[in-house]
Amino acid sequence: MPADAARYSFSIAIASSCDWRAQSDALWADVAPGSGRGNATLTLTVEQNTRPDDARTATVIVNGVPYRVTQNRFICSYMVNPTSLDQAAGGGNVRITLMTSDTCPWTAAASESWIRVLTPSGTGSAVISVDLESHSTNVDRRGFLTIAGLRVDVLQRRN
Repeated sequence: MPADAARYSFSIAIASSCDWRAQSDALWADVAPGSGRGNATLTLTVEQNTRPDDARTATVIVNGVPYRVTQNRFICSYMVNPTSLDQAAGGGNVRITLMTSDTCPWTAAASESWIRVLTPSGTGSAVISVDLESHSTNVDRRGFLTIAGLRVDVLQRRN
């Protein structure tokens, strides 16, 4: 099943005079109703899987018969703002906003030694500080940052 929170209905067929019990072995997955008599439609309610590292499994047991369900891992998505920097030769500190879910890990790195990442890693949304060294040449210089796999182009204007 997908990582999103959802409800899934399933039916059990049993003689009308027979009792049944249903339960889940995971806190993130609940079966309702938990007991009854005869045929029934049950609902499995699952919480969102916010773990980007792994799928997770639960076992739903109906009258002692186990049914294994697997929920996919959470897929992290990332956005940065701005997606490019155009800076003066004087350099200085720049901040880039990274937006993602609370449990998503990220790293940040620079392509050039004159671009120094002050916030190289973390989890969840963040403001990433970057320090650009000043330069005094007559040539623009270019580099880029890689933040959570996303590229941020850096242009530092000539003096």
